[in-house]
Amino acid sequence: MLSSKVYLYVIALILILASCVSESKLIRDQPNILLIMADDLGFSDIGCYGSEIKTPNLDLLASQGVCFSQFYNAARCCPTRASLLTGLYPHQVGMGSMVVHSGGSRPKGPYQGYLRSDSCRTIAELLKTVGYKCYMSGKWHVGEHSDHWPEERGFDDYWGLISGASSYWELIKDQPRDRVMVKNNQRWEPPSEGFYMTDATTDNTIEQLEQHFSSTESLKPFFSYVAYTAPHWPLHAFPEDIEKYKNQYQIGWDSLRILRYEKQRQLALFNPMPALTQRTKNIPPWSSIQNQQFWTKRMEVYAAMIDRMDQGIGQIIDLLRRKDQLNNTLILFLSDNGGCAEEITGRQLHDSTTAIGSKGSYVAYREPWANASNTPFRYYKQWTHEGGIRTPLILHYPNGNLKKNS
Repeated sequence: MLSSKVYLYVIALILILASCVSESKLIRDQPNILLIMADDLGFSDIGCYGSEIKTPNLDLLASQGVCFSQFYNAARCCPTRASLLTGLYPHQVGMGSMVVHSGGSRPKGPYQGYLRSDSCRTIAELLKTVGYKCYMSGKWHVGEHSDHWPEERGFDDYWGLISGASSYWELIKDQPRDRVMVKNNQRWEPPSEGFYMTDATTDNTIEQLEQHFSSTESLKPFFSYVAYTAPHWPLHAFPEDIEKYKNQYQIGWDSLRILRYEKQRQLALFNPMPALTQRTKNIPPWSSIQNQQFWTKRMEVYAAMIDRMDQGIGQIIDLLRRKDQLNNTLILFLSDNGGCAEEITGRQLHDSTTAIGSKGSYVAYREPWANASNTPFRYYKQWTHEGGIRTPLILHYPNGNLKKNS
């Protein structure tokens, strides 16, 4: 594992430097770039970082590439995404806090709530100048008004969720803030049946890349930004994925943290191994919990959401392999911040008659499980403690001769 401190603007620099040749010198062997972002994924939530959750595709990338054990972000989704896209600090580009929703406005400046256009360019805008085709699927969250959408910031094709948290099964209408989805710069709404946000993000990525490979643009390298909403609340997953984790979390959050910590030790994830932090005062010991099923179901669904995302990543990898482009693609996987401790009952979007995970439910897994997600660190998303700002980073690039440190 690499343990040097790396900040998001360095990742932007890596992507830019990877393509710093003039377009006249563009050759087919220039690296493609696949940037995969998870949403609110905790430090220990994938197998190669200590988890029991089934993530074979990410684990394979890690085993053949480079893992970082001390990688940092901006502690919250919008500022992190702004830094990642621009290579600058979030306040410099107008995203010092959360995005301004589609019906609102704020004074221009560090907290305006959308990416500035006068003093920064996105990775996509820069890569296009050296011949890259740029695609995006998934969560944008750095500008909800139409003149701040992805295709206005350098992406050649976009499908996804412009807004923040949303149901995975539908766009809920009766909530204070409108949720906006877009395809090709036009508002888009999911079908009433057969839609699941994670699968749709995977499917649209594959569609974009299939079209790229089958067109005259295939001579150009691509930059694909895949921004999953998983595993951000609300907890929504397919029954068959939830079933994989049935009864697995009856051990409770205390034992789960210990198991993940011991796996991290076995993986030699850290050097030296940090101490396992204590539960915060708000978290009761698992042994004192009366209605344990209330809690275990939430973690089962959360695990299923990560499992499904990994399945989708596997499909994208398979496409690159079939097209003989896997070795020449720089793949980066990261999370925008640590696990999230938020309680969302105040949104009043949960139908208590529906099962957690199904359409109509709207819950989070809350602080006790977020504490387990961020093993071995303290606190969560929004905090600048390690649990909020320290997350996985995997780099995979066979042609780049990346080697995993022992």
